[in-house]
Amino acid sequence: GASAIDVLFTSARRNSELTSVALVAVEELLQGACSSGAVRPLDVRQLDGATRGCMEACFLRDVMVGQGGSIGVLRDALESFAYQAPPPQTWPPGHRAAAAPAAAAKEAGDAEREVPASDAASAGSAPPEDGVEMRTGEDCSRLQATGSAAPKKGRWGRARARPAPSEPSVAPAARASSSTAAAPLTPYVFDMETGDPDDVLTLLFLCAHPAVELRAVTITPGSDAQVALVRWVLQEMGMAHVRLGAQDWPANAQKPVNLDSDFYKAFGRSRSGEPRCERADQILLNCCDESVTLLTGAPLHNLGDALKLDGFRLGRWVAQGGFAGEGVVAPEKQMDKFRGKAVCPTWNFCGNVPAAQAALASEAILRKVCVSKNVCHSVYYDDKWHGDLGAAAEAEVAAAPRGRRALAFQMMHNIMDCYLRRRPGGKKLHDPLALAVALDEGVCELAEVQLFCQKGQWGSRLCPGSNTWISVAYDAARFQAALLH
Repeated sequence: GASAIDVLFTSARRNSELTSVALVAVEELLQGACSSGAVRPLDVRQLDGATRGCMEACFLRDVMVGQGGSIGVLRDALESFAYQAPPPQTWPPGHRAAAAPAAAAKEAGDAEREVPASDAASAGSAPPEDGVEMRTGEDCSRLQATGSAAPKKGRWGRARARPAPSEPSVAPAARASSSTAAAPLTPYVFDMETGDPDDVLTLLFLCAHPAVELRAVTITPGSDAQVALVRWVLQEMGMAHVRLGAQDWPANAQKPVNLDSDFYKAFGRSRSGEPRCERADQILLNCCDESVTLLTGAPLHNLGDALKLDGFRLGRWVAQGGFAGEGVVAPEKQMDKFRGKAVCPTWNFCGNVPAAQAALASEAILRKVCVSKNVCHSVYYDDKWHGDLGAAAEAEVAAAPRGRRALAFQMMHNIMDCYLRRRPGGKKLHDPLALAVALDEGVCELAEVQLFCQKGQWGSRLCPGSNTWISVAYDAARFQAALLH
């Protein structure tokens, strides 16, 4: 027979206060309440008799959102249900779940998408690309786009931003498992490129991390191909509410960007649907405030543009870039290739020197952390890292097989399995190290410095009180724990 929830759902009647009802997974409700207020319902029923598609986003009332909101008051009770395996369900005839087994199969806490093809087609989304869906153990065939319609994205404005934490320099440590209860999230924005595959790995780690509220992703230079790639990743992760921006959009839409490597061919492309693309500088203005961490893994065109806009403020900037050498890094901690050097070219900061200088000097950014070349070049994704990622993926699948974290880890493991077969030497992990430091600044030993550019090369000198920090060494175990555990 029908469950009590089904009876309540089908028996609701319209009144002056109630015009519609929504069926929402408990974990989705908890996550929405401690972030933007956006939730994706399993089903929505208009009380005039119409039924809307299950993938449309809903927004919680303001009184329900935040630590003091009504959902927060009931959080302990809700969490006691959130991660229990649901018993088998027998749905009444005509219920949406009976016609869409994928939706009915969602366990409590699942936020991922399983949409019948008919729903995807009716939503007008892009057709799936050719290829087969990648699963654990398969070869690196193209990941197939689901083609499902994505929920409308939440729009962050300054009025909805959470208050700045009392200690903005301390980021929450990585939590042990995605199966633990939801906690207040730290808002992040990620500025990326696609010149190096590790930007996409970083995006997947951000999407999967249980302590992260990803508000926006901005791209340099922002070609149509790059936008389609990032949109596809966000849609696959069930995060089409995240805002998407590109440098000077749409000025660079037709700019040639090479995404023809085997690594990028493993991903799909989504050329339509949510999130729609916007100007990156406006997104940074709207989505950044004193509570936000901006992680940059690209030349600083977008941040440089945002700094020119009135009202831009940022709590913490974690940059992959810069260099610390002689005079800052102890001799025993210097890599052989950098031994004795005080300056060195670095891709991201050299890509737009005026923007880097403006960001480093800006009083609109409260704290600045540079994860620099002298450390990044010692960090590799190798066979051991690959094995540890595989083990983490298996653990996440066991805990929440349809969870976002399980999907992201499986996707990365399959793609990097192919990468290592072609390049057994491994892959440097520049941007993932920067993300790990953003999550846990203890991943790197940091020195307080002033950075400078000298004839196209970057260096740093010790400068107590600057509130600008640079990496001089890293803890390999803590790095991995920040991303995988």
